[in-house]
Amino acid sequence: MKQRALLIAKWLWLAVVLAAAVWYLARNGPAVAEQVRSLHPEQIGLSIACLVVTKFILTEITRRSLHPSQSVPRFRSCFYINGVTQVAKYLPGGVWHFVGKFAYYRGMALTATEAGQAMLVENSWLVASAGFFGIILAAPSLVKQSAALPLALRWLGETPQVAAWIGFTAWLLLLVLIEFAFLRNAARAFQRSLSLLVLQAACWFSAGLSFWALFPATARHEAFPLAVGAFSLAWVAGYLTIFAPGGIGAREAVLVVLLAGITPPGYALVLASIHRLLWTSAELLMGATAVIGGVLGVDWGVQPAPVVEASDSGGAPG
Repeated sequence: MKQRALLIAKWLWLAVVLAAAVWYLARNGPAVAEQVRSLHPEQIGLSIACLVVTKFILTEITRRSLHPSQSVPRFRSCFYINGVTQVAKYLPGGVWHFVGKFAYYRGMALTATEAGQAMLVENSWLVASAGFFGIILAAPSLVKQSAALPLALRWLGETPQVAAWIGFTAWLLLLVLIEFAFLRNAARAFQRSLSLLVLQAACWFSAGLSFWALFPATARHEAFPLAVGAFSLAWVAGYLTIFAPGGIGAREAVLVVLLAGITPPGYALVLASIHRLLWTSAELLMGATAVIGGVLGVDWGVQPAPVVEASDSGGAPG
């Protein structure tokens, strides 16, 4: 019953997002077209390049999420798994990318517990790192824009360096706690966590930079670092909005709200929508590369288990 309700909610959400997009374009078509034409090819190129870097770093994060005591797969194996499964998150149901990844892990000789733990660790890393990174970069700018905040929070805007150090410290401690909680490697917990923090920060900086690159040259100075940090926070919102396949609509709405102090809502929405198209295109390209490579004989080093086996083992976290 719950699954049916969730499926209905997803279809309704997609219908609402589509209707809102049609309504907005009908009212603002010429203005939107002008905004799109104002983008230069080098902006699109830089955005795509940053997205490619982001996808490669996310692949490495997937690789590191597997238990250190296990035989860690090659990078290209994780590239293939992410490529063929991430597109499934746009399908109604919302769990197919988890189910697919779980099946591939089982086919790589991981037990159901190990596969589920790896996915839980990876998703905890992604949500926590995007949240911390977004707050560290965006909070000082948001505080300066809001005169309604209590005095107890004004220091975030006045001393952003102190706030950043506190954020990074809390972020690192959380990563260490995850290492201990899952008994991954207590002896090297700090070293592994510090390395992972740098990798995660690079991932979300690259992702945020791909969005920031779409701003006009005259507005980029004002938009940085708020736009970079706001994207990470918007990504978390979309990721946790389970009734929105791929976070469609939710991510864009949060970006409009967070950027309201530096850009008109309509323009922020256009930039968010263009970035969504580029983001989805990068995922489709990654998936096509994995599939076509397999057809051409590339040995990705993966062998999926039957999906039914993943279902019998309790499903995937999500």
